[in-house]
Amino acid sequence: MMNGTDNGLPMVNRARVWIFLIVLLVICASMGSCSGKGSGGVPFEVDAPDGGQPYQMVSIEAEDAHLEIPNLAGPVPAFTYWVANGDGVAPVFKTFELHWQRKGKMCDFLDNTNSADCFVCDLCNQSDQFCKDAYEESFKGGVGTGFLEVWQYASFMPGEVKQTVFSFAESHNDSKLRSACQLQAHTTFTPESNGLYRITFPEQMFLSEMRTAVRGVAEGTAKIFVVSPTSKYATFYQLTAHSEGVQVPNQCGTPSPTPTPPSNPSCPGCAWLKLPAPLTTNGYREDSFSPHVRITEVAVLKGTPAVDANTGRFKLDETSSLYVHPSRVVMVPSANDGDSVLARDNIRCYTDASETGGLDLRTCRRTRNVDCAAPDCVLNATPQYLHDSATEPLTWFVEFNPAEGGIVPTLNCGEVLAIKFTLERV
Repeated sequence: MMNGTDNGLPMVNRARVWIFLIVLLVICASMGSCSGKGSGGVPFEVDAPDGGQPYQMVSIEAEDAHLEIPNLAGPVPAFTYWVANGDGVAPVFKTFELHWQRKGKMCDFLDNTNSADCFVCDLCNQSDQFCKDAYEESFKGGVGTGFLEVWQYASFMPGEVKQTVFSFAESHNDSKLRSACQLQAHTTFTPESNGLYRITFPEQMFLSEMRTAVRGVAEGTAKIFVVSPTSKYATFYQLTAHSEGVQVPNQCGTPSPTPTPPSNPSCPGCAWLKLPAPLTTNGYREDSFSPHVRITEVAVLKGTPAVDANTGRFKLDETSSLYVHPSRVVMVPSANDGDSVLARDNIRCYTDASETGGLDLRTCRRTRNVDCAAPDCVLNATPQYLHDSATEPLTWFVEFNPAEGGIVPTLNCGEVLAIKFTLERV
């Protein structure tokens, strides 16, 4: 909302408005039919093919804007990426639209339907001659500095402290802008540190009738964690119920799993919980992992759920969480609901007798009480897939088998069980 106006320009941040005007003028710099009427908030114009009233550019929108890891198996976009240092990340959008409205008319552009008075020109699909001509003229001078960028917020929250990590600016060219179209080979940038990354028009604000927007499920943002050879990161996931085995006692009277699953006669007294395979909802995953990242240590803890104040991710409260002692973890690619763990337990790692139930995928014990240090003992995996079968979503089962050293935990009121993965660069 404008707090006041002066010749149609907001009195607040007026200097920024003029900077943005200059950026838009760069787009139209070589446009013979582009009006120079920037002062007073008058929209930019292009001659109409029918000789009638000119068209005015009233808005620019990047639709379904998000970030992707090009070498990710799948790939599907995600809200959070775990990448290795040196990995490329690409800004992507489904459409990049210039909205043209005939002078004196009003268009809502709700369904992007073209008419005699309203034109939506998509850089990623130039099927209309008017749009082709408008784009050729609009970007003849290239894409101006500050027009569209990727920003990083190291605090994982939008704020005043940020830096530009990628710019679409190009002199006499728009190849980087076009490369972000969904079906193109994407131009990438290399994140150097953790943070929230955002595709943005540097001034996402109203400029008279001109407005810019980055839209979509992710709204052009993603949290990115960069795993380097000198860094390690731990991430937690809450374990959920499985359809077989005994219940995990809960002092609040709500055992887990609920309802009571049937006991498996082949493993009496065994309890299983699981980390389900990753879900893709509305085309997005919550997390995605670079194939250059792997899990090293695995641990299971009980404690009170909490949220990391910096990253917003799930964790357990450090002041009260305790290690528990499973007997092993079992990894099942492409598991189905109702699968018995014992029927698909060929990919497994046993814990040791330590207090933390030591388990390391670099020295995975395929047999109980048999340490393993040979190269054959290395099991490369991320929380979502095994490196050898990256296209098969991975389900993790945590087994508590008293006959093999597992101790079925008891949960206090408000506690949950979580699996903790330590990640490193491959």
